[in-house]
Amino acid sequence: MAIEIITGNSLAEGLVVFQTRAGWSLSIEDAELLETKEAVEGATARANPDAAANRVVEPYLIVARDEAG
Repeated sequence: MAIEIITGNSLAEGLVVFQTRAGWSLSIEDAELLETKEAVEGATARANPDAAANRVVEPYLIVARDEAG
């Protein structure tokens, strides 16, 4: 499985945000790296309520590479 992260747009600022274990960040470096199907499912379950509450618009998965190790 490829490493994935969840991204979306912050409704308040209109900026791209990346999901972390604790919420959302403007920095891709803070993004939670999702390396298993279970991790993707858990992160998606955390992202959906933020989308429903209009904090984040349309969160979705993207493939990422961890080049820094």
